[in-house]
Amino acid sequence: MAQTIQVCISFRPCHGYRRGYPSVTRNRTNLIRIQTKSAKIKQVLPNILSLNARSILKKTEDLAHVIHNYKSDIVMVSETWLSDDIPDEALHFPGIPGFSVVRKDRVSKRGGGVAVFIKDTIPFKLCHDFTNPDYECLWITLRPKWLPRSISKLALACVYLPPSLDSGAIEDFYDYFCNCYDMLTSDSPNIAIVAAGDFNPVGNGFQEKIITNHC
Repeated sequence: MAQTIQVCISFRPCHGYRRGYPSVTRNRTNLIRIQTKSAKIKQVLPNILSLNARSILKKTEDLAHVIHNYKSDIVMVSETWLSDDIPDEALHFPGIPGFSVVRKDRVSKRGGGVAVFIKDTIPFKLCHDFTNPDYECLWITLRPKWLPRSISKLALACVYLPPSLDSGAIEDFYDYFCNCYDMLTSDSPNIAIVAAGDFNPVGNGFQEKIITNHC
C-alpha cells in the first residue's frame, strides 16, 4: 500500500503567535503529498520511514525487514528507549549496512528518545543550534543527490512528545518549533521540511493545525 508524506515547502508568514520571535518574510504555503511507492512517477525524494519503536534495541532485526521491504533511505524513530551507555554500533540493522545514526536519548528517566538513521550516501548536518533540553526533538538538514528544482534542501524534525505534557509545555513547544522553522526558512526559503514522530495528541492535546496555520 502506498504511503504518503506531507512535505511543507515555502510556508507563509506567521503573524502574532510566537512570543518574542521576529516575523520572517516567506513565500506562500505550498503543501504537497509525495507518494513513496509509485510506478507512475520518478522517485526524486528519499524514501522516509517514520515509526515508534518502544525500545529499538530489541527490534533491529524486525526493522531491518521493514527497511528492506520499503527500500527506506531515512528512518525516523521515536521512543528509542536508549541511554548513553548503549553505543551506536549496537544499533545496526542486520543485513542492511551503510546507515549513519543521529540520536537524542532521554537522560532523566527510562523511555522516550528519538533517532534518525540516514544512508551514508546522503550528506547531512545536525542542527546543533536547535537542541533544546526540554524537548525530545532532532533537527537535521540534508542534501540528497536528487531533489525537485523547487526544493533547495531538506530538513527533518524527528519528534517525541510524551502524553503527560501539560498545556503550558505544549504551548512552549509550538513556539520552539516555529522558531526553528523561522531560522531554517530565513536561511533557505525553498527548503522542504518533514516533521514526523509521535506527538500523542490524545494524551497531551497537541494540535497539528497550530503548527500548519502559524508556520
